[in-house]
Amino acid sequence: MAERSRLTGQPVTYDLITQATGISSNTLSLLARGKSSMVGISVIERLIDYFACDVAHLIVYVPATPQDEQPD
Repeated sequence: MAERSRLTGQPVTYDLITQATGISSNTLSLLARGKSSMVGISVIERLIDYFACDVAHLIVYVPATPQDEQPD
């Protein structure tokens, strides 16, 4: 968001992204905070299009720690 804001000279907010992509601001907030457990491919595609970036700029793999794992 900061990079797009710097490039465009305009602040980038969840509301602007929602208007441009149709992704809810709640979903964007969950993604930004790393609280979303599932993300649809269509959401990723829309964010890639909006930010004109590669998927690697959006997704970072963080392995689960033992305390993160829940029993089946």
